[in-house]
Amino acid sequence: MRKYLLHILIISFVFLLAPVIYAEEPRAIEIEPVLKNDAINTERRIALVIGNGSYKSSPLRNPVNDAVDVASMLGRMSFDVSKGTNMTKKEMRNAIRQFGEDLKNGGVGLFYYSGHGMQVNGKNYLIPVGADIQSDDEVEDESIDAGLVLRKMESASNTMNMVFLDACRDNPFMSSFKTVSRGLTVMDAPSGSLIVYATAPGSVAADGKGRNGIFTKNLLLHINSPDLEVSQLLKKIRVSVKRETGGKQIPWESSSLEGNFFFVDSKYLKQQGSEVAGRIIERNAEIERLKELERQSKIAREKEQA
Repeated sequence: MRKYLLHILIISFVFLLAPVIYAEEPRAIEIEPVLKNDAINTERRIALVIGNGSYKSSPLRNPVNDAVDVASMLGRMSFDVSKGTNMTKKEMRNAIRQFGEDLKNGGVGLFYYSGHGMQVNGKNYLIPVGADIQSDDEVEDESIDAGLVLRKMESASNTMNMVFLDACRDNPFMSSFKTVSRGLTVMDAPSGSLIVYATAPGSVAADGKGRNGIFTKNLLLHINSPDLEVSQLLKKIRVSVKRETGGKQIPWESSSLEGNFFFVDSKYLKQQGSEVAGRIIERNAEIERLKELERQSKIAREKEQA
């Protein structure tokens, strides 16, 4: 009886293995290679957000709010966000160093800065809180070279990088420094990266009368629009800022991107079958509808006043 049961077990085991042993050998699936810089929306996202406003000389009202709001928005878009406000030079340098290390693990990197910035001898510098700058030859020692961020990004060799600089405010040292120029200068974007400026080279950006600077306010307004590729997003921001400032401020960018990036991709979200994703898409559509109604109402009011 035991021998009979043993035979039954062996035969059953063979039948269970048969589909595995005799299954057709799986065929190789040809997948179109993705460009190194063609960032897909499932990819890891890393952001460093800094806002400096508590300067002893010429404090700024908006940058801390800007950083808080941008960090919050990016967090909702699946970015792993590190945020710093009113940072010293040492704190900024350490944060940028850590950001560079994080990027080495791959993914899409984003650096956002709001605060004072200046160009000296053709280089852009981000001004930390607590900087003691008595003359233009001290700027390099007391500030953070914006090129450091680009070098960290380039050495990380990750998929794609973006830099947003809302740092073109009026320079408090402009009148007394000989080699300090108005606004920021254009930096060449390393391969696979994008650098966005709040205004055109050599121009000054408004700090803003409300909670946010004018550039950041419009960045926050449009960044959650679904299916808007980043280059199209920047065009919408540019139009909005130009309209709001009467043409006095025009955002600018330097790009060497080789692929597309969407902050909100409705197709990807729908594929996840997420109810939350669906509500996000519906909410964004409602926001766009309200924007259009506001625009039409404004046009109607202007016609009545004419």
